[in-house]
Amino acid sequence: DLAPLLVLGESATASDMVAAVDRSYGYALSSKRLPNERGVTLCAPEDLAGLEFDVVVLVGFVNGLFPEHGYFDPASKSLRQRTHMHESDTAKIDLIKSAAASKVVVSSFSMADLALADAFRLKVDRIRLCGGKRIACVSKSVFARELA
Repeated sequence: DLAPLLVLGESATASDMVAAVDRSYGYALSSKRLPNERGVTLCAPEDLAGLEFDVVVLVGFVNGLFPEHGYFDPASKSLRQRTHMHESDTAKIDLIKSAAASKVVVSSFSMADLALADAFRLKVDRIRLCGGKRIACVSKSVFARELA
């Protein structure tokens, strides 16, 4: 018996996701692995080794979080480092796929408050003014197609 999924609208922002997880489960997203008696476990991809779940849900699967920001910045990472990052992230994708007995569900968002995007080091595609507030536009992870 699984806990209900968090359903957020298309226009959901990163702040909405963080608040929804906190409201529904009372967890901070920075925690390493958080089991829940209702059938939900929050963990990082690398913590999935040897585990199996009916459904694996990836929350906030956007560039900057996965892969991390440095992957897109040739000024901060050498080609060799970025190649290593790609190989490491591909291995994490393989762990995610192997941990899902039934399916992998991917959630992402396309807008985040600029300060939040900076704090999470998201890869910002462009900045828009929305209701007098600067909003970062972000893209779904480049690894999303590997989970399709």
